[in-house]
Order: sequence, then C-alpha cells, then structure tokens
Amino acid sequence: MKVTFTTRHFEPTQALKERINKKLGRLDKFGRIDHLEVVLELDGRIRKAELIAKLRHEVLTAKGENHNIYNAFLTAYRKLEHQLRNYEERITSHHK
Repeated sequence: MKVTFTTRHFEPTQALKERINKKLGRLDKFGRIDHLEVVLELDGRIRKAELIAKLRHEVLTAKGENHNIYNAFLTAYRKLEHQLRNYEERITSHHK
C-alpha cells in the first residue's frame, strides 16, 4: 500500500507522521488498498483530516475535524475503517 502525505498551512512533526503511519499500518489487514492519500489541513482553529483510499474498483473517502490534528485524523481513520469493513462484507458476500 502506497501512502502519500499532503499538508496545508502547517508542517507536521516527525512524531505526528510516525503515529499516523503506525495507525495506517493496521489497514493492511484489508489488503485491497492500492493507494492511500492523507490530507491534513489547518483551517483557522479547526484541524481537518481527509483519508482517500483507492481500491481496485472503488475510491473511499473519510473526513474528520477537531481542534487537535491527531484527533481529526482518528475520526477520519475510524470512518474509513468502517467503510472498508462494509466494502469487504459486500465483496465476500457477493462471491458466496
């Protein structure tokens, strides 16, 4: 799985990147993600995170907002994980 980071209006710390990469490593269990784009943005007082997962036949997008950038990322991560579970169920139940 290829991961691309994009940040807007701030420079992320190395510790933040490491924490995010560690968390994203857990998505390997789904195995169908070809490319994952992480967009982190500082918009005034609100921090925004967007995860875009490109699969073979579908693109999944999850967004999160919070006053803390890592919590915004976690919100988006949970949403994406839920979407991936639904996608896996749809694929596996379709082939039965």
